[in-house]
Amino acid sequence: MNKRDAIEILQNALSDRVDDVRLLAYSMLDGMEKEISKKIVSCLEGVRKSTGEKQDAYKRSLAQNYWEMSYLGLAKGGVRRHFLLSAKKVLEELLEDIEQQNPDNLKIKGRIHLALEEYDDAIGTLYQAVATGLPRSQVLPYLAEAAFYSGEYDHMMHLLNEYNTNKIKPDMFTPVLHYWLGNSKNSPSDEIPQLSINPIQEMSGE
Repeated sequence: MNKRDAIEILQNALSDRVDDVRLLAYSMLDGMEKEISKKIVSCLEGVRKSTGEKQDAYKRSLAQNYWEMSYLGLAKGGVRRHFLLSAKKVLEELLEDIEQQNPDNLKIKGRIHLALEEYDDAIGTLYQAVATGLPRSQVLPYLAEAAFYSGEYDHMMHLLNEYNTNKIKPDMFTPVLHYWLGNSKNSPSDEIPQLSINPIQEMSGE
């Protein structure tokens, strides 16, 4: 089981009727949050004390840990938004260096824009990632999500069809493809599964 799904189960267990179950779930979630928080503190210290390539590495790790707080569901509401904005700010600083304008960094930033509901910025950044060498197939689901929330349903269908045509085997987006492409009677107003189905690819760009 991936970490994000495990965290969702633990969060549901916080409302369990059994005290021991609730306490165990809280303890495990608290431990995960503290682990990432320690990494953030360590990265901040590394950024402060280092320069050049080493500092860039700390910045990228810092952005990743900020993102994980949001992506894994450990942060909610305003706290989640704070972590997303912090991750975006660090990446914007990193991308000022033309050598850091690589597919992985741009893909991460595009996904952060998407999580912040900044759809135009998400689309532009994801296409930038493709222009710098990222396979188009890696951004198609996120472009489709941005198109959906922007109300561009025809374009969303075009992107999903393109993704479905080029994918080699079933993956985490297959249920969404089956929903939209397997039933022409569905409309955008129907209840739908999220386009970003768990588990979404991690920030490493895999």
